[in-house]
Order: sequence, then C-alpha cells, then structure tokens
Amino acid sequence: MKDVTIQNYNAIFWDFATKYDTKNSNILRKIIHSYSVAEKCFAIASMLKLDKKQREFAYLIGLFHDIGRFEQWKLYQTYNDKKSVDHGDLGEELLKSYGENLFLLSKHQYYVMMQAIKWHTKQYNGVDKEIKLFNDIVKNADAYANVIATANGAQQMTVESNGVTKQILEDFLQLKPLWIYSPNTKLDRALISYMKHFHNI
Repeated sequence: MKDVTIQNYNAIFWDFATKYDTKNSNILRKIIHSYSVAEKCFAIASMLKLDKKQREFAYLIGLFHDIGRFEQWKLYQTYNDKKSVDHGDLGEELLKSYGENLFLLSKHQYYVMMQAIKWHTKQYNGVDKEIKLFNDIVKNADAYANVIATANGAQQMTVESNGVTKQILEDFLQLKPLWIYSPNTKLDRALISYMKHFHNI
C-alpha cells in the first residue's frame, strides 16, 4: 500500500499539472519527468538512511522541482532558460503563491523546499545544511533521470506526434487504469508505468 503522504503529494501535483495543456507533449514530458525525479529522490534519501518524513520530503521536492517549467512553457514555449527565465527562480515564485499549508509543512520546511528547488540547476553557496542536503538530492536525482530518459530515447519520443497511443494518453489524463493495454511505444510504457502512482498494483 502506498504511503498516504506520498499519495497526497501526488494528488496535489496532479491538480497543479492538469491546469496546463496535458495533451501537449512538452507538458506531458515534464509530468513524467517529475514523477521519475521524485522516485529517485526517495531512493537517494533511503540510501542516505534518512528517516521516513525526510524520505517523503525528498519525494515532494523531486515531484515539484520543475514546477517552473510548466509556466515557462506556457509563457515562452521553450525550456531554454537563457531564452526565457530561470525555471528554478520561477518555481520558487510559483511555490510562494501556494503556501506551506497546502503541503502540511512548517514554514521552515517550506522554505527549505523552495530553496532546494530554486537552486537545483545552480550552485548553492549558502550555509544551511538542510537546504544543501535536499538540494544535492534533487540535483543528483534530476541528472540521473535525464541521463536515463536520454538513453532510453524517451525525450525524443515525447516530442513526436506519434509517440503515444491516443487511447492510452486519454485514459492516462483521466487517471484510468492502464494495465489493460499493451504498449506500442516507449512513451506508452512510461505512461503505463507511472499510473502506479494512482493505483496500488
């Protein structure tokens, strides 16, 4: 059975992400990437022998680390920070509008989360050890997820119009079970895999 806290985080993220055009392959790619990084953050936190709450917190940071990318694509139609805005900074600004109560975090935890996300693509030169810890976790998880996605060809598949089976995409966006399908593409397999976040199978 999936942890209730992580289920809540997934529901909050899904509510956020589906406010954007989820049929756009660039938005869909970020949804998949966000879940991948969250899982890897949790795994790294586990390897570091962090306690349950810290592992869940690492998962949350991974899940929302690219929150700025969604708005970046909506406003600029690019994920190139140099041609638009720094997506870490934008992510921090978006999180400020949500507040710690949504995630049932303390003000300090929420500050750590925002800073870890703000600096996840830049060098953090601060002295706060907790920010540095979670910033390092999300940086490593993000890098690992990007390498794996590139190696598997997932990034290329998501920008091709025929990279996903239409019915699988439609059912994914409605949170329907996907295990009845046989995947036809790498993106199909990714979508089917990530439905485990909503169905305990």
